Amino acid sequence: MGEDPRAMGDAAGFRIGLRSFVAAVALAEAFEAVGVARSAISLKWPNDVLLYDCKAAGILLESAGQAGRLSHLANLAAAPDPGLIEQGGTLPISLAEVLGRPLGREDMLLALARAYAGRVKPQASEGCDDAVP
Repeated sequence: MGEDPRAMGDAAGFRIGLRSFVAAVALAEAFEAVGVARSAISLKWPNDVLLYDCKAAGILLESAGQAGRLSHLANLAAAPDPGLIEQGGTLPISLAEVLGRPLGREDMLLALARAYAGRVKPQASEGCDDAVP
């Protein structure tokens, strides 16, 4: 088994990296909450959320010392032109394509906020409350 990353001397980096995991799981849960079938959702390390093996969202984590900024980039209404994706890249897909209907930003933000709220308490009880975005 691999060594615990916290024992490798970069506890701050571990906490910041953990935010990416929490964000990806919360985003996947939000997708399910708005109507995407659980079986369609997968996470691709380190920062992509896939629907039917196509990229629907990405997590961008930028850090500066102990502080950081976390961004969720999701294709709600439309996906980028597949012709713009580099060869071998993951093809894009939008939530509107998967759901067969448009999804408002507010609806997605509410689902994402609820998913985060559902993750905060379990993380805090495991001693990782500083890892929750």
